[in-house]
Amino acid sequence: MKTILFIHCAGSQRSDDLVYYLKQSLRSEHNVAYPEMPNPEAPEYDQWVKQVEKELSFIDGEVILVGHSLGGAVLVKYLSEKSPPLPQVTGLYLIAPPFWGRDEEWQNEAFTITDPSTLLSIDRVVLYHSRSDHVVPSSHQTFYREIFPNAIIRTLNGNDHFFIGGLPELVADLKQGKS
Repeated sequence: MKTILFIHCAGSQRSDDLVYYLKQSLRSEHNVAYPEMPNPEAPEYDQWVKQVEKELSFIDGEVILVGHSLGGAVLVKYLSEKSPPLPQVTGLYLIAPPFWGRDEEWQNEAFTITDPSTLLSIDRVVLYHSRSDHVVPSSHQTFYREIFPNAIIRTLNGNDHFFIGGLPELVADLKQGKS
């Protein structure tokens, strides 16, 4: 059974319907690790990275990384700063991640990727973003495409950011082993 490490968005984590949907949909095929991130109402990159490192230290073998919103941005920055040894990352699935430092509304040096050329090579990268996302503009998907030119882009109709009803496209990609 493969392990999925799901790093959530900022804000309250009391009821995360997206991760519940993912766990229910994949329970027979994947172990979904969903750590509580420190201080999600006022996240700090260094604290979140320590939690990501701690979670990865428990994983032996392959891991699929899934990051929702800020969680996705943290994973990408982390992967640009670290070099092996990590578990083998077989996929990176990013759900509506902000790309810090590229437009004036999204400035936070702590979360900004300083050198995208150092990103670990990952064969499967998939980006999911609603066309009219009301939290993170879909234009951020374009910025990620620059650093992941071979990524599969899933532009979804609507304005969803939290995917409270689930994200069937993500589940289908994970089940089929699609990138």
